Order: sequence, then C-alpha cells, then structure tokens
Amino acid sequence: MNVQLPFFLDRIWLIPMFPLITAAAMFFFGRRLKNNVVSMLCAGSVFLSFVFAVGAFFQLLGLPVGERVASKILFDWIPAIPYHTLGRRLANFVAPWGFQLDPLSVTMALFVTGVASLIHLYAIGYMHGDREFPRFFMLMNLFLFSMLCLVLADNFLFSFLGWEGVGFCSYQLVSFWFDRNRAAVAAYRALRVEGLARVDLFLADDGEIVVNEVNTMPGFTPISMFPMLWEAEGRPFLAVVEELVTLARARDTRRRMLRTRRVV
Repeated sequence: MNVQLPFFLDRIWLIPMFPLITAAAMFFFGRRLKNNVVSMLCAGSVFLSFVFAVGAFFQLLGLPVGERVASKILFDWIPAIPYHTLGRRLANFVAPWGFQLDPLSVTMALFVTGVASLIHLYAIGYMHGDREFPRFFMLMNLFLFSMLCLVLADNFLFSFLGWEGVGFCSYQLVSFWFDRNRAAVAAYRALRVEGLARVDLFLADDGEIVVNEVNTMPGFTPISMFPMLWEAEGRPFLAVVEELVTLARARDTRRRMLRTRRVV
C-alpha cells in the first residue's frame, strides 16, 4: 500500500533539480542573457531550493519520530547486473536515481541551500562587470546540484557521483581566472586533495575496505575486487597516504627554496 507523502516530501527531488535547470540554462543561453537576468535566475533557483528544504523540514518534523524518513526514486540509471557479494552470495546490482530525506540529510540540505543563497547574493556584487559572469553562476549552480546529490542520494554510488561533481566544480571555480598562475596552481592542489579524499570514501580506519550498502545489496563496494591490496608493507593505507602528503609538501618546500635562490 503506497502512502501519499506531504507536498514537499513528495517533491524532494526538486531541491537539487532547481539549480541544475538554471545551470543548464546558463550553459546554453547564458551569454545571450543580461547579467541581471542571470543573477535573478541563478539566485532565485537556489532560494527556491531553500524554500523546498524548509518545507520538507517542517513536514518531516510532523511525522512520528520513528518514521521520519522519506524517499523518492525517479528511475534506475544502472539496470540490474548480477554480481557476487563479499559473502559469496549472488545478488543483483541496481543503482536507482533516487533521493532520501531523514533528519541528518534535511539538516545538511538546509545548511547547503541556506548558505548557498547568501553566497549567491554576495557573488552578484562581487562578480559585477566580469565578462565571464554567466559561466561563474553556471558553475556555482552545478556545484550546488552536486552537493545536494551528495547529501540527499539514497545510495552510495549516486552519492559518489555527487562527490565527483563537487570535485569537478571546485576545480573549475578555483581556477576560474585560469590566466592567473596562482589560480592555476591552487586549482591543481585542490584537485590533489580531492583525489585523496575520494580514496578516503572507500576506506575505513586501518586501511580496511568500507562495505557500503546500495539499497538491499549488502556487501557491495566498488573496489571489492581489490581486497586488502591497499596495504603496503604491512602498514595501514591511510598511514601511507600521510607519508605521501608529507613528501609532496617537502617537495613543494624545496621548489620554493630553489626559486628564492634563483631570485637572489
């Protein structure tokens, strides 16, 4: 028996879709629009997402304590694929394009959309007169869409897709003025940090593989075919990562010292 959800809970998928629609509009038509139209569309869509998040919050609060979960599956973006779990059981892997709202995710959605609304208002004045005004707001709205997918996705694979979108948009925004050397270098460093954080999504403490569930498929993990290969010389993988980061910092320090000597 299907229970009809309240208005906002039944439309939680619109929370990330509003900024995605305006990001797509900026991609195709941004340069044909005036800057004030661009700012109104992009900032307005973010504020609309915030309104829907607030509405979903109060409607979720009105549900009984043990039933404060709402999910909406739109379609399956990866069809059923048979696979073996870590327990040697045969199961079907299905990745739905769906969103789930619970007390934690609605808190994050409120935080993300609320802060993003303020950032958009500030950016309208900060980017005033920039020739790449539409591209900047396209990236901002795409970043917000990816962040909301990250916090609202109802399965690990979809959430990871949102994480990759956040990384891509972060790189594009940090290097927005790519003709400046400092921006290009900062973007490269941000990309390296995002790469290390991506690995951390799959790993638990002491280098153990994180076993994540995708819907009703226990034991699934995208790197389950590499069990325990992340260990190096008997040391935890995260310890190896820390050593690599230390070596990278030392290399950057040596490069700065060489540059200083050349200038002197």
